[in-house]
Amino acid sequence: MGGASGPRGDAFLTVKNQAHLVFHLRPGRKKALAAAQAEALALLRDLGATAPGDGPLSDRGGLFRIDVPEDLFLWTMQRFPQLGYTSAVDLLEPIPGKPGRSRTDITWNGKPHRLSRLYVEDADAQRQAAPDRRPFLLPAADGGTRLVRGYRGDSSDLGRRALPVCDARLLVNLVRPFGENPRFLDPFAGVGGLLAESVACGYRTFSLDIDPWLRFGLNSLSSGHIIGDTRRLPLRDACLDAVATELPFAESLTGMLEGVLGRLRDAVKPGGRIAVMCAEGQHEELSLAGSQLGLETLLATAVHRKGTECAVTAWQRP
Repeated sequence: MGGASGPRGDAFLTVKNQAHLVFHLRPGRKKALAAAQAEALALLRDLGATAPGDGPLSDRGGLFRIDVPEDLFLWTMQRFPQLGYTSAVDLLEPIPGKPGRSRTDITWNGKPHRLSRLYVEDADAQRQAAPDRRPFLLPAADGGTRLVRGYRGDSSDLGRRALPVCDARLLVNLVRPFGENPRFLDPFAGVGGLLAESVACGYRTFSLDIDPWLRFGLNSLSSGHIIGDTRRLPLRDACLDAVATELPFAESLTGMLEGVLGRLRDAVKPGGRIAVMCAEGQHEELSLAGSQLGLETLLATAVHRKGTECAVTAWQRP
C-alpha cells in the first residue's frame, strides 16, 4: 500500500472505540524498542495510531502496545507485512462471559483478556529479499552490463554495505509520506536495499551515490539515479517528500555531516521527514547538526545490529 493509499487519519482522531494491538520485536532487534515503536506509529499515523505506554504486558520486554480506531482495523492489518522491526502482532481482546481462568489469560481493568495472533512475519519471503539473494546490475568488461546475485560491495572505507531488509524497512517506514505520488530519495544508495522497499510502498523513488560502478544497478531500481556527492545534491529545494539512508560507517565523513544533512533538509518539503542510520561514533555529530539546522527530532536511539553498534535518527522539517 503506497503513501497515498488509505483514509486520512485526521478525520478519525475522535473515534472512541479502540483496537489494542501488541507488537513483538523481531529477535535480532530486541534492544531497539524505541525504534520499533516509532516505526509502527509512523507506518500507521494516518490511521490515528497512538502508543499509550501502559496497560497489560507493559512490564514485559520485547513488546509494545499500539491502539488504533476499531473502524480502521482492517486498514491497519494490511500494513503489517511492511514492518521491519516487528515479527508478530496480537490483538488484545476481552473474553466474553465469565469463563474459567486459564494461565494464559490476562487481567486488564479487572476483566480477563486474551491475545489473538493477527500477523506473523513471512520468514521465507524475508529471506528471499535479503541482500545475498537480490540480483544487481554491474558493468561488464565489454561495456555492457552483467547481472550478479548477492553483490554487497567491497571492504574499502566507503565500500557498499548490504543493509538487512528489516533495517531498510524501518528507515522507509520512519519517513512514510502522504499525498499523491510521494517522492523518496536515498542519497547513499549503495546496493539499493532502501530503494526496493520504497518502490514496494509505491513511492517515486530516486537514488544518488558517488560510486559510478553502481550506476546500472541503481538506475534499474529507481525512477532516476544520480552519480554525485550528497553535499552538492543537484535537486531543487523542497522537491522531495521523504529521505532515508544509511551513512557509510567511515571516519572520512567526520566533519562533513552538517553539510550532508543541510542539503537534505533543503531538498525536503516543509513537513517532510529524514531518517538516517549511522555508526555509533557518527551519531553525536549528526544529532548536533540536526539541532543547528532547525530540524525537529522525532527519534534518536541506539540499535545493536548483530554486533554492530549503530544509531537511528529521524527528523521532520518544520
